Amino acid sequence: MAAGWAGLPNDLLVLIAKRVKVMEDYIAFRGVCTSWRMASPKDNFNVISPQFPLLMLPQKDDDYREFYSLSKDYVLVIAYNTDVNHLAFWRPGDINWNKFRIVDRVGGVSDMIYFKGQFYLVTWSGAIGIIDFQGPNSVPESNIIYLNDDKKLFQQHSTQFYLVDVNDALLLVTRFGTRRSNASRALETVKFEVYELDVVKGLNNDLLVEIAKRVKVIEDFIVFGCVCNSWRTASTKDNFDVLSPQLPLLMLPQKDDYREFYSLSKGKISRRLYLPEAKGRECFPSHQMGWFFTQSLDVGEEDCLLNPFSATKIQLPTLIEDLEYPYIINAILSANPSFISDYVLVISYHTYVEQFAF
Repeated sequence: MAAGWAGLPNDLLVLIAKRVKVMEDYIAFRGVCTSWRMASPKDNFNVISPQFPLLMLPQKDDDYREFYSLSKDYVLVIAYNTDVNHLAFWRPGDINWNKFRIVDRVGGVSDMIYFKGQFYLVTWSGAIGIIDFQGPNSVPESNIIYLNDDKKLFQQHSTQFYLVDVNDALLLVTRFGTRRSNASRALETVKFEVYELDVVKGLNNDLLVEIAKRVKVIEDFIVFGCVCNSWRTASTKDNFDVLSPQLPLLMLPQKDDYREFYSLSKGKISRRLYLPEAKGRECFPSHQMGWFFTQSLDVGEEDCLLNPFSATKIQLPTLIEDLEYPYIINAILSANPSFISDYVLVISYHTYVEQFAF
């Protein structure tokens, strides 16, 4: 086998490519090198595999919009010691570690665990720290609970503490030891004691999962997962019925550079998007997941396909014939241009008599 990732056999690369289920990961796979791109044509991607949506974040002070990927939603938290306790976290895309402190100075960290959507740590002084990340760009929120140390576990020397998740319960495992005579720092284990920590507040994860499975509208499911980390953990893509019928969003008539979308399921305007690409254009639904055929009101400008949620635009040739302005009746796509390039657009239009084009 040739040295380097580019030298992997094509058959192996094809098998790997077929196991990539997230669209943006598949695109990144194709961008590695020529041999990886050859192994990942459109036929090797399962276009009907459920995809996590990208969440468009609120507008800032420029013409750009940022999109948050739920598929890359994880946080790495580390605890490290110099002379006082320190914590830091890292998210995908961060260049540097982000240092932070919990609400009180509680000494060194003995152990840490991720449990039901939150980070828990136990310190040598008997405190339980709870760290929660509420959103994609949020700073961590923290709280401290001081344990009732009736047995004086945290006042004894030669003890170590561990946090363990067993059968949906958060356990504190205490290891008791004695110093070995032949080594000043080595411990010989004497016994273990196990305690269940009753510090987890909120709804049980099993109940949250049952609630998530009953949410049938995709925009409600997205909002459900944004409440907090424990709700996000319960609202995985496997818990949403991708085949459940969805009521469409109705795009309302143009006002300015923004377009409003009316939700039939909620009976109100649910979204307002900055969409200058649709200004001065007639929009016709294509029946393919939000794509529109748009025609300029100005004679001579090219027609295009437009996805209002991704602002993706596909230029089309103009439909002007003999200086007449064709009146569009219908536009239908055979497939979703977001996923494949092998699709056909058919429109019905007429000037004096009805005609078709593709």
